[in-house]
Amino acid sequence: RYQIVNQYDLQTQVEVPILDCITGCQQTVETVDGKKYTFKLEPGAETGKVVSLKGMGMKRQDGSRGNMLIRIKQRFPKSISKSEMKKIEELKKQLK
Repeated sequence: RYQIVNQYDLQTQVEVPILDCITGCQQTVETVDGKKYTFKLEPGAETGKVVSLKGMGMKRQDGSRGNMLIRIKQRFPKSISKSEMKKIEELKKQLK
C-alpha cells in the first residue's frame, strides 16, 4: 500500500476518474496512521503527477514526520453508454 522513499517519506498511488482529473476535484487518502486526509487535485492532473502532503509520512526520532507522496493514476470508465459517448463527442467539437 505504501512504499518508503528517502527513509521517512511514503509513496502511494490513487486512481482518479478521468473527468475528475480534467476538472479538478477533492480526493481522500488514508494516512499510515489510518486517518483520512482530503486534498485538492488541480484541473489537468495527468497520470504520474505527484502530490506531496507535508508531514504525513513516517515519524522521525525527533518527532517530526516525512511527507506522503501521492502518485495520480487516471482511471478510465470500463464502459460508456451511447448517450454518454454522444455528449463526449459534442464536447470534443466545442473544444476544437
